[in-house]
Formats: sequence, structure tokens, C-alpha cells
Amino acid sequence: MDTWQWFDRFTDTLEEAGQGVSARLLFEFVDATANSRLEQAEALLPEVRALAKSLDNPWLEVFVGHWEMRHRLGNQYEGQSALHDMVAIFERAHRSDAIDCPQSVCVTQDFAECHSNIDAPGWAAECRAVLEETLQRIDPSWSCFACLSEEYAFTLYGEGQHAAALDWIDAQENALRQAGKESPDGLERCRCWNLAALGRAAEAEAILVALVAREDEDDPGRERRLLHAYILALLGRDAEAWEMLPAWDDLDPVNKTTWIDVAEALLPRAPERNTWQLGASLQAELDHLDRHGAYRPLVDYALVCARLALARGAGFSARRILALARKNQKRLRVDAGAAAQLEALERAIEACPSPAPPVAAEVLVAHLETREERNPEREAEWLLAAQSQLPDDMSLAQAAAAALRACGARSEAEDLLWCFVEAHPRIGETLPDAVLTELVDACLEHRQGERLESLARLYDAIEPPFALWCRARWANAQENWADVVDFAERGLAFSPDRESLLRLLAGALTRQKRFAEAAAVWLQLANRQEGPCDELWDHMSCAAAAGDWAAARQGAARQGISLAPGEGPFAEDWGWIILRFEENGEPVDYYAQRTGPVTARILENAYPRHLQHVRDEIVFDAAPLYEPPEDEEERKAFIATFRALHILAFGGYGPSWQVEGAHPGREAVEALDEALEGAGHQVWFINTQYTLKDSAAQVEAEAERPGLLFSVASPQGVPPLELHTLLETLTRDWPEGLCWLDLARQCGAQTNRHRAIMERFDL
Repeated sequence: MDTWQWFDRFTDTLEEAGQGVSARLLFEFVDATANSRLEQAEALLPEVRALAKSLDNPWLEVFVGHWEMRHRLGNQYEGQSALHDMVAIFERAHRSDAIDCPQSVCVTQDFAECHSNIDAPGWAAECRAVLEETLQRIDPSWSCFACLSEEYAFTLYGEGQHAAALDWIDAQENALRQAGKESPDGLERCRCWNLAALGRAAEAEAILVALVAREDEDDPGRERRLLHAYILALLGRDAEAWEMLPAWDDLDPVNKTTWIDVAEALLPRAPERNTWQLGASLQAELDHLDRHGAYRPLVDYALVCARLALARGAGFSARRILALARKNQKRLRVDAGAAAQLEALERAIEACPSPAPPVAAEVLVAHLETREERNPEREAEWLLAAQSQLPDDMSLAQAAAAALRACGARSEAEDLLWCFVEAHPRIGETLPDAVLTELVDACLEHRQGERLESLARLYDAIEPPFALWCRARWANAQENWADVVDFAERGLAFSPDRESLLRLLAGALTRQKRFAEAAAVWLQLANRQEGPCDELWDHMSCAAAAGDWAAARQGAARQGISLAPGEGPFAEDWGWIILRFEENGEPVDYYAQRTGPVTARILENAYPRHLQHVRDEIVFDAAPLYEPPEDEEERKAFIATFRALHILAFGGYGPSWQVEGAHPGREAVEALDEALEGAGHQVWFINTQYTLKDSAAQVEAEAERPGLLFSVASPQGVPPLELHTLLETLTRDWPEGLCWLDLARQCGAQTNRHRAIMERFDL
């Protein structure tokens, strides 16, 4: 079965089972990954992981695992950082319950790409062996034949075997043609890279022009545009190359490295474009490769970036890049000439003189502030030299840190400020609050708990509220709500009006479900604002969860929300929403009727094996989890999703049972619904507009039948046998009947009839 045929069938099944949100989640993640929408893919990744785990489907686990690797390896250029997860999904795909999944073949691509990202020459032989073994198990009719062939060709390219790569591409394209398949863009792009490496750029350019003509595209994809820009640069057609080159900020980390290849060819002829701003962007890409263990790419591109830095007279940046490259060069599996190249770079850097500061250290900051044009790469070197002469000068320390940040040397900026704070801990004119906040934020971002605790200890005696705020923020990042409350309350004992501590306290009390206390703190924060504010929404949610409806209604009035006159719980119809619960660390969504600003009633029955929430009265966090779509038509169909905060009242229903079969007609279904609801059962129609294939039909034209799928839940305490008997009574006269296999099993009833219906309609 083709991967996408399976995926379409699987997502259709999810839709039919009432899990349309899950189906859309999978599609959106794949689409975001395929189109390099990194932020969206990154945001969706934890949810699709949890979905794959909760649905307990081996094929889905492999599918999601592979597309996670496509995002991390193919877009984000991860290497060593993805190795453990890549090996896990590779092993998962080869277990007996997943080996037949069409996507299990594709994880071979992940194996090869991960090792290539780490060190292509070092792992080339192993990657080719794995790819060859997989290619022998498939033929050109498989969609992944082309992907694996392309990956194999790039392993040859990574080793510098360009002629062999061209021979391989010819052979694979011939196999595709014999199978009636067209040669894919990926193989042709790989052909162009190898032709360019062999000095045959004109042939490569002709291929790219033909590709655009073949696809009749006005705007070819970013990968093809980058390659075309590179080929044009090699041909000396610089104006066309610059026009073809996509903007840096529009690219993912993988394509940014190609951008560097193009820049290396173009910038010697356009030195005015080789700016410190470009240097900062290049440094950010190198730091990304370093964080993710892409050892060989970092060394290769560090050489390019350092040479560009030297060309613009930035020896300071070149030295930093060299140090980063040496660290990664030590981790290569094979050297392949890297050490010699770095030694040559070091000699070139040593020959680059360091410019002397234009004025004395005491007046350097003031002098730089008068300049119309600033160059942080040059200024950083001056400021660091001046700061070493005047280590007690805060303005020099701040200016040097700012210059380092502008150059992309963020960790060096943080280290400089740490040294200054440790030597000058007094907060005030000598040490502004902003410096300390920056350091705390950096500790949280880098998960440096020990470093943050050392900062807190430094201020235990000098500024206790700040020390306790540091600890509260770390506890908050760890979701240790009890410690957050403890540290925040102790800090507020010193400084009762400290807003940063009040916010941490309010959030932690909310998470602990101490709603009355949380509502009071949120109100205290809201009272500091003028007019409507986000704090009032949080106050309303906590007041409602605490049962303080008078306070919740007062909050709504302050927020400018019109409610029907009355007291007590909100009881209005504000339309449909989706409420998200968390069960065993996994998100579970249900449709609900919004009954007020922060309350709703669940109307959808629970999924099989999940906690029942139907008819539960819920207080939710009023901050929507997803922004409405920008498109006006899509916005009309959009239903907002909110995080469930607290169950005010339980609906009192037991587990859900799924019922499915051929649709008997609208009147029969309405009568069934009325009878079940009248007996106190809760019905949720999952899908009434899909077709079944009746294997018992005598004529093919009559095989397709309208289908019916719904779930039903009984009040707690009602024996399952009672519902089973009622369903049998209500559907006795239906020609094809319905099946409810799980319910029948639970009752100990005969299941033959239900199995027969399932087999007949392939349910």
C-alpha cells in the first residue's frame, strides 16, 4: 500500500470516529514540515507525538516518527541531537507489528541523513550499505525509491565522488523510466550539484531551466532557487544570482547553509554586502549547527564564514568561529583534511591585525554613541579591551555585552555580565535591574538551574526578594507549583507589592486549584490596570472555579461583557467551543457549549477508554490555544479551543459505547435518538454522512450504502445490559441492524451478529 493511500484512509477513519481534530492535527504537521514552516511544525510536534502514543497504532507511531525526523533532520539540520530518537524510530519501524507499514522503508532515509548531518565522509560507507539493503527490498514503483536513491547520491557527493554520483543517478533514473515514472526533481538537483563540483556549471544551469519549463512554474521552490543562484554565481552572472537568491529570513537551517555556499561565490565580487549584520546571521547559523551536533557541516561552513569575516576586517569574529570549528573538528569520525584547513585559517587570522581603539577607555562609550554608523564587530573588540582596563565601569560592561549580542556572541555577552555581577552585586546605579533580568532569562532558556541558584545565593543577604524571585522562576519553569508559592509568598513578605512575585503566585495558585486565593491575587493585579485586561479573565476563571459567582459577574462587567440579569452560575448559549483536557500527559479534546465568559458544558461523549466528561460543567482558561485563521472563509468555520481548568459539576455518565452500521433512514434514526435520550442515555452522532460498502450486495451499483456512526453513554449505575437490551429492541426491525461489539462483550452477550455486520460492511 502507498504511504499516502494509507494516510488518507487512516485520517478518514479518525474523522468517522469523531476525531476530526486529530486528523487535522496530523495533516497540518505534515504540511508544515513539508513546506518548512518551522514554528508551526515545532508547535505541533508535541501534540502529534502524544496523539501517536494515545491511539496505540504502530503504523502511526512510525509515520509520526518519520515526519518528526523530516522536520528535525531535513529542515532543522539536527545531527547528534537527533541520533537517539532516530535510532529509536528506526528500531520501532522494524518490529513485526510495523514492518509492513509503507513508512517503515522511509526511516532508512532518516538513518542516512542523520549520520550525514553528523559527518558525511565519516559515515558514508555505513549509510550506503543501509540504503542499498533497503533499495533491494523495493522497486521503482514505490514512491520512496526516488527519495532513497537521492539520499544515496548525496552520500557520494558528500565524499567527493562526483562522477560516481552521476553514474548512480543515470542508473536510477533509467530504472524509473522503465517503470513508467518521471525522474523527480530531487535526483536532478543532486545531478546539478555534482556537475557544478566537476566544473560543469553550464550543463547544470540547462537542467534547472528545463525543470522549470517541465513543471510550468512561475516561482520554483526555495531549494531549486538556491541551487540556481549558486550555478549562476559560478557562471559569473551575479545580477541574476542575487535576484534568484531567497531572503535569509525565509529559509530553514538546511537551506541557510546553501545560502552560505552562494554567498561564498558572490561576495568577493560584492564586498559591500559583506556586513557585520550578515556576520551576525551567519554566526547564528553556526551556533545552531553546534547546538545540534552537526559536526562536519559546522566545520565546513565555519571555514567559509571565517574567511568572510577576515574579508571585512573582523578578526574578532574570525577567531571566535575558529574556536567553535576546532571544538567540532575533534568530534569528527574521520578528519578528511579538516585539521589542515583549520591550521591554514589560523595562520590567516594571525596575519590579520587587531585595530586599536580610537580613544581612551574612559571616553570610549561616549565616543561610540556619537557615531552615526556603528559596527559592533569592531566595537566589541575595542570595548572588551577597554573593559579589561576599567573592570568596575558598568557602562563599558553593558556596551561590550550589547556589541557581543549584536555580533551573535550571546553566550560571551552573558559570561561578561556574570563576571561583572559577581564582582559588583549591589543593585542600583552600578547594577541596573535589566542586567539581572537578562541573566535570569538566559538561565531559564538554557536550563541552567545551578547557575541561577548561585545567583540567588549571591543576593540572599543583599536583596532577599530578588533571590526568592529567582528561585520562584526556576520552580515555575519546572512546574513545581508548591515551591513557586513558597518562594513567592516569602518574597512578598519583604516586598508586598512586587508585581513579578504576584504574577508567579497567582499562576501557581491557579495550577494548584486554590482558586479562591488565586482569584484574590489576580484581582489585585487587575486593579493595577485601567479598563479591561487579561488579568480580569484569569480572575473570572478562578472566581467561577471557586463558586464565587458574584465576583465572576463583577469581573465580567468590568471587562465590558454584557450578561443576562441574574445571580449564580452563567447559563447562556455562547455557541460551540472545544475544551482540551490532559489525560496521562496527553491532550484530549471535546466539543462543548459555551455557557458564559469562562464556563461550558461538554456535549460530546468520551472516546473509548477515556474518562467520561459528557454533561460535565467546566470552567476553562479563557486564553485560546490557537489563534483564528487569517482567511475570512476559514475563520467562519473556526471553533476556538480552550484549556479545561476545573470541573464544577460532573455529568454523571458512565463509559461510551460505539454503535455503527448501515443508515436506516432519517426517521428511524430520529426515533432511535429520541428513545435513547428519553431513557436517560446520552447520544453523540459522530458521522451520519459517509458510505459503507455492502459485500452482500448482488449488484455493484448497490454496494455503496449510507453509514451511521454514533456513541452512547448511560448514566452511572445503569448496567450495560440495560443499554444493550434497549438497543436490540429499538433496532430489531432494521433490515441490516447495527453493531455494538464492545458493549455486547461487556454484557457477556452473543457477539456473532455484531461480528457478521462488521465483516459485511468492513467496519
